[in-house]
Amino acid sequence: MCLDPNNNEVDWYSVYKSPKIHASADWKVRAGLAHFYLDVHSPVWTLSGQPINSTEQQVAHTLQQIYKQKSNSLMYIMYNDEDPESKLKRGGGHTKGVVAFDETSGFWLIHSVPKFPPRQSKGYSWPHSALDYGQSFLCVSLPLQELNTVAIQLQFNQPDIYESNVPPQFYEKFPVLRQVIKETPPQGPPWSSVQKLTSIKNQVFVSFAKANKFHADLYDALVAPQLKASLKVETWLRRPGTPLASNCSAKYKVLKINEIKLPDDTDFMETKDHAKWAVTVPESQSLADTLAKDQSVVQMSSSSAEYACVGDINRMDSQFHRGGGTLCIQHSGVWKAFTNAIVSYQSCP
Repeated sequence: MCLDPNNNEVDWYSVYKSPKIHASADWKVRAGLAHFYLDVHSPVWTLSGQPINSTEQQVAHTLQQIYKQKSNSLMYIMYNDEDPESKLKRGGGHTKGVVAFDETSGFWLIHSVPKFPPRQSKGYSWPHSALDYGQSFLCVSLPLQELNTVAIQLQFNQPDIYESNVPPQFYEKFPVLRQVIKETPPQGPPWSSVQKLTSIKNQVFVSFAKANKFHADLYDALVAPQLKASLKVETWLRRPGTPLASNCSAKYKVLKINEIKLPDDTDFMETKDHAKWAVTVPESQSLADTLAKDQSVVQMSSSSAEYACVGDINRMDSQFHRGGGTLCIQHSGVWKAFTNAIVSYQSCP
């Protein structure tokens, strides 16, 4: 389960780490350790009193379930295209996260932080390399049966797994896990997958995943068309690769965010942000009732387009040919929190 700042179980939460801002009056912001938190109980960005490298905050609490386990009965997978202990690039998906489940429930923590989290034997810490830039997290508590869907999405994402523990009973119940652990990519088209995930407390999420053979941008070619909504997107837009400008030619536009402002006057340009998130644009058309049959049976509401998505892949031409994904929640409060953080974006003529 995801755990909140008080170490209590929570259905879902999101975290936005601020970049290092030298002019800030807050020492945590100056040090690149400040972070904002929202969850199911209070979907408004709130500055945490704890630095992100503390073990007394929600990301650490959540991961301590892995670090403190003694029986090896917990199933967990840690994946990151930048290994915490190696400089080698393995060439898998541009995807980062942690999945952990016991016999009844678990969590999926999607994030943008390179070289994070440390291996189980190392315990929780924050990488020095992740201080300068903004970072994003989304944690969702899930019942055990949803592990199958998570595994399907991971196979499309093609993660570089640097540590895992999968007890035999998990392989027996969820055979697709073998393909994930072996890092076996999808063997044929379609090269993308859209799946519904339902949290412990019945919050519906929509997961978008693409394989390296998708050969296109996730947001332009999959998320916007499937949600039938234009998007504003914030991702890393620095080298390697060429960043994508706003896509104004498609039916559903994908607009590049330029500047972000979080509470407590935490204002920064996208060049200081490594976070990866998107929101639907309110002027866009309403959502379809049902996605195409080849993209599972994700039921969409036609009454609202207020989706917020947190993922791990960038809008860069270099990432057309890499796996990655995003997880979207239809929730007015979360949508407003992310939308209100947008100061400016690259508009269309």
